[in-house]
Amino acid sequence: VISLGRLGYRAANPIILQFLEKGSFNVRRSSAIALGVAASPADKDVIQALAKAAESDADLMVKNFCYVALGRIGGADAEKVLVKAFKEVNLTRLPFVAIGLGLLGNAANGDLILQRFKSIRDNSTRSALALALGLHGHKPALGELRKIVDGKGDPIFRSYCAQALGLLKDADSIERLRKTCTEGNDVELIRSSAIALGLIGDSEALEMLKGMADAKNSDIVRSSAVYAMGLIGDRNAIGSLNEVLDDESVTRQVKSYAVTALGLLGDESPAPAVSKITRNSNYTIMETYLYELFNIN
Repeated sequence: VISLGRLGYRAANPIILQFLEKGSFNVRRSSAIALGVAASPADKDVIQALAKAAESDADLMVKNFCYVALGRIGGADAEKVLVKAFKEVNLTRLPFVAIGLGLLGNAANGDLILQRFKSIRDNSTRSALALALGLHGHKPALGELRKIVDGKGDPIFRSYCAQALGLLKDADSIERLRKTCTEGNDVELIRSSAIALGLIGDSEALEMLKGMADAKNSDIVRSSAVYAMGLIGDRNAIGSLNEVLDDESVTRQVKSYAVTALGLLGDESPAPAVSKITRNSNYTIMETYLYELFNIN
C-alpha cells in the first residue's frame, strides 16, 4: 500500500481509501501514509476520509498518521482540519497535529505553534512542537530555540530544539552547535547538533565531524557524524566516507549511515520510478531486499 502511494499512482487512491476504512490497523496506518504522499489538495474525497479517520479511528497511530498526511497534502481544506484539531485535541495527539500543521507552512500557523510551545510545560510535547516549528520554517521561534539549546535543562528536549535550528538553517547557531558537538556530554544532544550542522550546510565542520566519526565514540555519535557529512553536500567528504566503508572495524550501523551520506552526495539525475518506493524508508533495511531491487530486469 505504501509503495503505491510513493509511486504517485493517484488512480490507486480509491483502493487505498477502502483500505483506510476497512483494513487491519497496520493496513490502515499504511494507507494514511500512502495517501499523504499520493494525494493533492484537489483530492477532496481523500482529505475528507483522512479527517474522518483522524477523528474516529479506533487506533491512535492511524489518527496520528492521518494528521501528518493532511499536512503533506496541504491546501485550505486540510489546513482547516488541522487548525481545528490543534486547538482541540489533548496532549497525546497534539504532537502529530503540530507536525502536520508545520508541514503546511503559513505564518499564522507558525504563530499558533510557537504560542503553544511557550505555554506547555511537558517537554515531550514541546519536543514535537520544536520540530514542527523547524519544519514550518518559522523564524520568529529562533530566539526561544537558541535559548533552550544554550541552557542546562533536559538534554533530550534540547536535542530536539537543536534539530529545529538545523531545519531552520540558522547560520547564527553554527558556533553553539559546534560547541555542543565538541564539549557536550549527552549523546542525544551531540547527535542532534551534528545533524543540525549538516542541515545548515556547515562545510567548515567537516574536519570536526570526521573526528567525531573516530572509533573512540559511540555508534550513535559516529553514525550522526557521517550522516551529517552527507547532509552538508560538500563532495570533499567523499574520501572520509569511503574510509569509513573500507574500515573492517566499523559496525554495519555506522556503515549504513555512511552509504546514505554518499547517496546524498551522489548523482542528482532522476532515478528510475521504482526507486520512489524507498523514500523515507529505514536505510538500515536488510541488504537482501536492496540487492533484489537493484537486480530487477
